[in-house]
Amino acid sequence: MLARCPFDYVLGSVHTVGGYVLSSRRGASAWLARYGYDDCARRYCAAVAEAAASGLFDCMGHLEIYRRLLRAAQDPGPAGPSVQVLYESLLRQVAFRPVLRSFSSP
Repeated sequence: MLARCPFDYVLGSVHTVGGYVLSSRRGASAWLARYGYDDCARRYCAAVAEAAASGLFDCMGHLEIYRRLLRAAQDPGPAGPSVQVLYESLLRQVAFRPVLRSFSSP
């Protein structure tokens, strides 16, 4: 599809992981309840890194979705050190790809 359409930019983002819709409060809460914060962060960061590495996108959006997941689960506490390390690694991976970064705020 992308080859047939003359888009100026193609935005990529991860809205589902393992069948869970992360942009849905219900889906995000169920996903976090099943896997826990650290494993969810690991899975989400891996999915974003894979999408960025695919070469399909000019820009990756919604990199802050994990922070919003914590709010959706009504746990506004700070992310643990392992989540911070995962995000730092993800940003390094995305930063060295020929892809623009996009950060949006809720």
